[in-house]
Amino acid sequence: MWYRARERKWALTEWIEDEEEMSDLPLGLISGTPYTQVSASLEHGDILVLYTDGITECRNPAGVPLGIDGLLELAEGVPLGLRRRLGQR
Repeated sequence: MWYRARERKWALTEWIEDEEEMSDLPLGLISGTPYTQVSASLEHGDILVLYTDGITECRNPAGVPLGIDGLLELAEGVPLGLRRRLGQR
């Protein structure tokens, strides 16, 4: 998930697959395991949030999963000042 400061909105990431040769395995991957290496160009004030499916699959008391749309809705509710403080760490 990506907060784009210029547009002042959250969106799902748009990854670009790297065409260059990969040199080292990512943390926790076993040699020979297929994976895709991607890159993103962040601009000043952008925030990139990495999450696992445990977040989007969590359920409310009625049993409804949060889902990606729910996660984006929660992110939109984060005050802008907090976004800036998070982005400066």
